[in-house]
Amino acid sequence: MTSRASMTPGTEMVLGKIYGHHDALDAVASEQRRVITGSEDGTARIWSFSEKQVESCDVTLEAPPTENAGYGGLTSASFAPCTSTRASDSELVLTSHRDCSVRIWRSTGQLVLSIPPEASAASAASGTEPPTKPRPAVQGKALPKGHQDYVNMAMWHSSGQYVLTCSDDKTAAVWNADTGKCVVSLKDASKGHFDSVTRVAWSQTDDSRLVATASYDGNALVWDWHTGTIFQTLPSHAHLATQSGHAAAVWDVAFSHDDTKLATASKDREAKIWDPSIGALKHTLKGHEKEVLRVCWNPEDSNQIVTCSMDNTAMVWDLRREQAPVTTLDHHTGAVWSVQYGRDPKTIVTGSHDMTALVYDQRLRLPKCICAGHTGILWEAKLSSDDSWLLTGSEDTSTRVWNLMTGARRPPCHILRIGQAGHRKAVTCAAFYETK
Repeated sequence: MTSRASMTPGTEMVLGKIYGHHDALDAVASEQRRVITGSEDGTARIWSFSEKQVESCDVTLEAPPTENAGYGGLTSASFAPCTSTRASDSELVLTSHRDCSVRIWRSTGQLVLSIPPEASAASAASGTEPPTKPRPAVQGKALPKGHQDYVNMAMWHSSGQYVLTCSDDKTAAVWNADTGKCVVSLKDASKGHFDSVTRVAWSQTDDSRLVATASYDGNALVWDWHTGTIFQTLPSHAHLATQSGHAAAVWDVAFSHDDTKLATASKDREAKIWDPSIGALKHTLKGHEKEVLRVCWNPEDSNQIVTCSMDNTAMVWDLRREQAPVTTLDHHTGAVWSVQYGRDPKTIVTGSHDMTALVYDQRLRLPKCICAGHTGILWEAKLSSDDSWLLTGSEDTSTRVWNLMTGARRPPCHILRIGQAGHRKAVTCAAFYETK
């Protein structure tokens, strides 16, 4: 597993027909949805669809002709959060790329800004930069204009005012979403990361100043992003005598919904649970036979977490019980690359390199929906906020949206395409546009 160009290009193919849905209620059938897909071909596409059909590809987001040389494949793509404090933010899209860049676009296709700075439609038209927001002062640090290596992911702050990024240049950073200027660079010469930063996470509560980073160097760190300083090492210095961190690269990091716990996933086959306020190790979750790739918290219960692994399984853990997993979800035949709780936490979705996504009712410990049809490994499997649709992106260059409202064990799906073709290379990231 690597953040560099380790994913071989997908085979170009003509996608099959769009599978319709014939038995849904008219009110639901007419509801318009939007998704964004991002690919190794360097483009993102925004699509509209309803219960009955894919209406269109509304827009393709790609670099202007002068930037095409060296333009990088996408590593993340998302719409601005529905919790944004500014109504206009709902029309913004965030993408990160392997050419070291981060971009914010209008959903109509115009490039608003790029990090590092480039000519954008907004600044070129007006000749001026947008007004700068008040931001935390960081003393004694020269702020970068952009990352110097692959950007592994970019995340909106819940306010829509900031963007958090991480990179193979061994740093993470927070950026002003209006200006593209760096608010703070998360690096520390003595205690910071000394290898690629693989994942980042905002804390979940609105008043928190914390973010977390995970790195190939085997460490996870908690930072105060207002000051750019390390808030806690994991474990903290006070606990080093009795506790230890991971023994290999850390692939993922996530705060619980109430910020009382922080989870990390590692190549050392373990997940660990920390108290981020004091840097203390609370639990070590042992059970996977290969690398743990992702961790995901129950959105309502900070004592329950699900992990997924290269060993073809996902495991559900209850931190109030013994360390053995409560449930092992073992119906895949390939590495489980992604895992997610639904809005209803009884629902868990897994996406796998066996080319399928499974929707579980964890009470039954069995898949209630099998989403099969891709001809390449899955890089993305993501539920809509109401659990009614599942979005999958694949090495086969296609994206599918699966209708889970039918209750069918093998739900119908739309294949997102333009004419007879989808993206030219693997679909590596995708997300729903959410209104609530």
